[in-house]
Amino acid sequence: GCDTIARCGGDEFGIILSDASAEGARKIAERILSSFASDPGRDTGGRPVNAAIGISSYPQHAEESEELLRKADLALRASRSAGGNRYTLGEN
Repeated sequence: GCDTIARCGGDEFGIILSDASAEGARKIAERILSSFASDPGRDTGGRPVNAAIGISSYPQHAEESEELLRKADLALRASRSAGGNRYTLGEN
């Protein structure tokens, strides 16, 4: 398989894990959050940088790419609304 990471705009990045299950994506999200917790960077205003992660998985959450992206975005917004430094799984 081939995983892909890309900047989606502003401060958002997308990661496509071609062979990962929702559980595999959750484990990767935990590793990403752990790296931010152990070495939080600072933005240009001196505020600590954190991560808010939204996860959606094929076919668990959706079968069409547009719906997968929509569910990942909703999950990301839920993580941000909760203050960041967390991941949220998409809804079925």
